[in-house]
Amino acid sequence: QKLFYLPHASNDFLIAVVGEELGLVGVAALLCLYGLVLWRVFNLASRAATAKAYFGARLAQGIGLLLIVQVMFHFAVNLGLVPTKGLNLPLMSYGGSSMLINGLAFGLLVSLANVRFPTASTAEMRRKRAACRSLPTPSISSFCLVASHSSASSTPSMVHVSPLVYM
Repeated sequence: QKLFYLPHASNDFLIAVVGEELGLVGVAALLCLYGLVLWRVFNLASRAATAKAYFGARLAQGIGLLLIVQVMFHFAVNLGLVPTKGLNLPLMSYGGSSMLINGLAFGLLVSLANVRFPTASTAEMRRKRAACRSLPTPSISSFCLVASHSSASSTPSMVHVSPLVYM
C-alpha cells in the first residue's frame, strides 16, 4: 500500500495491508478473531437446534457459512490462490452495501442470541405441568395448603396442591 502497488487496498487486499502493517502476528490474530466469531455463531446454532428452534439454527448456520466463505475467499485472493473476485472482508472492508448486509446479519444473530431457549429441565417441567393440568378437577379429599399473606389482608387463601407435582 505504501508503494501504491495494490489496486484496491481498502477492499480486496485488506489482509495484505494488515500483514504489511502488523506482520504475521496481526494476520494470525485477525484469523483467530474470525475463528472466535465463527465458533460463537455455530455454538448459537447448536443451542437453537437443541431447543428444537430449527429456523433459528439454520439462520445462524447460514450467516456463519456466509461469513466463513467470504473470509476464506478474501484470504485466498490475498495469497494469490484465486483471482480477484471483489469479495470484501466482513466487518472490516470499506463498502456501504456490504456493511449494511453484515450489520443486518449480525443483528439477526444478536436477536437470536437474546432468545432464552428452554433447557431439558424446563421442557421436563412443562411436561409435568401439562400432566397435572390434565387431571380431573380437585375433589374435597384433595390436598390443600393454607398460605397466609403478609399484606394488609389477614385472610388466608387456599391453594390446591396436586400430589403429582412432587413426583
